[in-house]
Amino acid sequence: MIGICGIGGIGKTTLARLIFEKYSYMFEGSCFLENVRERSRNYGLTELRRRLYLELLQGKFWQNNTGKSTFVEDRVSKQRNFIVLDDVSSLEQLDYLVQKLQWCGAGSKIIITARDKNVLVPTVETIYEMKILDSHESFKLFSLNAFNEDYPQIGYEELS
Repeated sequence: MIGICGIGGIGKTTLARLIFEKYSYMFEGSCFLENVRERSRNYGLTELRRRLYLELLQGKFWQNNTGKSTFVEDRVSKQRNFIVLDDVSSLEQLDYLVQKLQWCGAGSKIIITARDKNVLVPTVETIYEMKILDSHESFKLFSLNAFNEDYPQIGYEELS
């Protein structure tokens, strides 16, 4: 389990999505559960966990089973999974969604993004804290994206 924390808008979700897109094909089951904070408020944690299992098992569980959670847990525990829980904001969310995921199959990976490091500390051993770019790094990043160079094109220096 790896945690990524930092202020809102710093790029936690973008980083997690890039990693997920690059490596998820290597796993039997995968799920990128985005906006956990907002979605748990709107739909509840039970619905989020159902969505998580549905994606990990690629819909097979919901078509072939009566709904007993032990069946789901047994299936998930036998496969290698890659899971991203994005924007987790409380220990309750993390406990509800991750407590049983700790028994995912050998080689499974879980990435959790959060604004508050304290949400991650009790559960996650490795935490990466995203740092804010200084003005020089921000200017260079902007220029790379806007002009494909380390500096703005002539005439755009002041605007940049």
